[in-house]
Amino acid sequence: MDADNLTLKYQVNELRKELKDSFINKIQEIENGMFKFKLRTLQGTKNLIISSKTFYLSDYKFEAPKLPYGYSLYLKKRILGKKILDVKQLLFERIAVIELQEFNLLMEFFSGGNIILLDKEENILMPFKREKWKDREIKKNIKYELPPGKEFDPSLTSEDMKKILNKNEKELFNALLSSINIAPIYLEEILNLLKIDKSIPAKMVSANESEKIAEKINEFYLSEKKLKPRIVDFNGKKVLTAIELHSFKAVKEFTDLNEAFDETYSKTLLTEKASEEQSKQGKKKSKIEFNLSEQIKAKEKFEKIEKEAKEMGENIYNNLIQVQNAMNLVEKGIKEKKTEEEIMYRLNLAAEQGILEKNFVQKIDLKERKIYLNIKKLA
Repeated sequence: MDADNLTLKYQVNELRKELKDSFINKIQEIENGMFKFKLRTLQGTKNLIISSKTFYLSDYKFEAPKLPYGYSLYLKKRILGKKILDVKQLLFERIAVIELQEFNLLMEFFSGGNIILLDKEENILMPFKREKWKDREIKKNIKYELPPGKEFDPSLTSEDMKKILNKNEKELFNALLSSINIAPIYLEEILNLLKIDKSIPAKMVSANESEKIAEKINEFYLSEKKLKPRIVDFNGKKVLTAIELHSFKAVKEFTDLNEAFDETYSKTLLTEKASEEQSKQGKKKSKIEFNLSEQIKAKEKFEKIEKEAKEMGENIYNNLIQVQNAMNLVEKGIKEKKTEEEIMYRLNLAAEQGILEKNFVQKIDLKERKIYLNIKKLA
C-alpha cells in the first residue's frame, strides 16, 4: 500500500515532533532499498525506517548486514552524526525532506521510490537509484527538479475549478483526477459527501457545484482533521488513510500513523522473511535428508558389492585346485594352437576323469581371452 499525498502530510506532521533536533547515530540497509536510521532523539533512541513507500518509526527488530555497503555506506560517510533540523513535505507531492546540517535527504514515494542526498542548493549529490524519464532525470551533479504535471499549490479557487471543468469532455471524476494532485479515494469521498454524480460530464457541472468541489478539496488538504488512521476497502483494494472516511468501511483501525505503517510494512516484511527462512530451512533439511538417504543407499550398495566380492574370492579360493587345472589345460591348448572346440573337448574329458567338476568350465572365448567357470558356492 502506497502512502497518498494527504496521508504523507499527516505523517510528516506526526514525525516532525519525534525527529526534530535528533541525531543520526547509525545507518543500515536492511532490505534492498529499505533503510534503518538509528536516531538519538529527545525521547531516547528511535529507529527510523525509510522504504520506497513511506517513512516511519518502528519498534520491530530488523536483522541488518554486519558490514555497510552501497548507498548506506555513502550516507554513513556524509550524514552520520548530523542533526535533523526539520521534516517537511514538498507542496502536496508524495515527497518528503529531512533537513540536516549541510544536506537535505529527499525521499520520493512514487514510481518505485527513491532516496536522494542533496546539498543546500538542491543539487543532487547522490541518488539511491539513477532514473530517467522523458522530461526528468535523477542523477548526481545536476539540479533536483520536481516531477511535472498536476499541481495543488496551495489551494484551489472557484475560478481554478471552472477552468478545469469548462469544456472538459471527460466524466467529472476522471477530469478532476487528471488535473488535480488528489488521491482517488478522497475525490470519491468528496463527491459522495456533496452528492454529486462522479460520472456526469465535467462540462455539465454547475457553477455552484464547481465552487463546492473546490471548497471541499481545500478543506480536506488545507485544514487539520482529526487523525484516525485506518485501512479501508476501496473498490476491492486495501488503502491506508490518515482520516476517517464515511464512504468506505474500515477494515482495521490504528492509534497513530506510525503504528499503522509499522504494522503494515514492518510486520508484513518480517513475516515474509520468517516464512522465507522457514521455507529455506525446510528445503535445506529435505536436501540433507535426501543426501543422507542417498549416502545410506550408496553405503548399502558398496557393502553388498564388498560382500559379493568377498564371497566370490572365498569361492575361488575354495575351488582353487580346479581353477588351476582348468587354466593349465586352456594354456596348453593355446600353446598347441588348438581351437575353442578342441580345448573344450579336453576340458570335458578331464571332467569325466575326475580332474574337474562336471560342467566346471562352461565356455571359453579365445578372442577375448576369457574363461567362464561355474564356481561352486561355499556351503
